[in-house]
Amino acid sequence: MFSSIKKMLNDDIQKLSDFARENKCITVIFVTRNQIAADIRTVLKCYYGCPSFGTNKMCPPYTISPERFFPILKKYKYGLLVETSASDINQAVVRIEKEAIKMGYLFAFGMRGGACPLCPSCTLPNELCCKPVEARPSMEALGIDVFKTVKNAGINKNKLASLNEDFTFFGLILID
Repeated sequence: MFSSIKKMLNDDIQKLSDFARENKCITVIFVTRNQIAADIRTVLKCYYGCPSFGTNKMCPPYTISPERFFPILKKYKYGLLVETSASDINQAVVRIEKEAIKMGYLFAFGMRGGACPLCPSCTLPNELCCKPVEARPSMEALGIDVFKTVKNAGINKNKLASLNEDFTFFGLILID
């Protein structure tokens, strides 16, 4: 029985990985929950130094806090870590999440690195997000240490891109 479950999971991982590559992801790595680095300190970078703080519904103070997110994260066993261009990350995460749901992973949940780029300006503080189906929260806002998670997945990204370089973004789709 366990071997058939393992085979099904391996098949699903391959299908999701192929789907991610079809959606412009240049790196696709299956990770276990233990490789996903949760660290409440990441939110400090949001509060102190991020220009999107308080201006974006997918960033603090509008997202759920890491304290509320960490127990949810513990319910997941796996994730699909993806890397693509800054302009493609949101759409890729949403599409992969939806594909995982179609495959039967009903609690699949996608997050992206950085602030939501969907609207030129976000709705007012007392209004709901105008694109809730497409918008995904920042991993950092929820307490995910993106750099450590990437390192734990075996990806060597030891420097930030300079302003003159093209740089990529990571996304994470949690799978139960």
